[in-house]
Amino acid sequence: MYKVGCTRLCFKVDEFLLKLLNTYASNSLEYFIRNLDKAHIKKLFLDVLKHPSSYALRERISRENLMLLRKIISDTSDTQIGQIMKQKQKYTYVLALKILAKKIPRWLHKNVTLRDKMLPVIKKLKESRLQREEMQRKGANSMSGLKDMVLEPDIKEVIQVMKILIRYCKQNKSEISVLFEMLEIFNQRIAFDLTFVTDFYQEYIHKSYSSR
Repeated sequence: MYKVGCTRLCFKVDEFLLKLLNTYASNSLEYFIRNLDKAHIKKLFLDVLKHPSSYALRERISRENLMLLRKIISDTSDTQIGQIMKQKQKYTYVLALKILAKKIPRWLHKNVTLRDKMLPVIKKLKESRLQREEMQRKGANSMSGLKDMVLEPDIKEVIQVMKILIRYCKQNKSEISVLFEMLEIFNQRIAFDLTFVTDFYQEYIHKSYSSR
């Protein structure tokens, strides 16, 4: 059950709710963005985006992709609790963009704004790894560089960004530099299944890209 305003609605496929959200797509988007700190609203937002009948809402959000991307890179807070809350919201925005990438393939074509906002997540992963390696070379007693450490991005976020970039590369085969940037994921020791990345490089690229 989801509580929207004062009305309880069952979202297993509630056609009335879907029609309402799609008819007033702009208002729906504003409502979701304001309330993404609530777990049930976040789940509703992602579930609605995935639904086959949510074409109008997805189209509206796809036109506002820059707003979502700004949320991903600019949401900051001075407190630790605030940072945790913003990180959770940021992850939700990334999941929303991944759904758009899957449901609206043409949205990815030449979407350089999306590419330019997703790649820094991978680059930050590389920067944090290089800093760790540098500190290991200097020895465990060298703590002077801790305050300047690049914060490592949440690995769940990185995995979703990788999925978005893979779909982007499938739509834009000339983006060879992006393929090389994404290879950084293999330099990380992470407990996530990277089969989808391996398959992309070993199977899809081998069959779909020309050596010329």
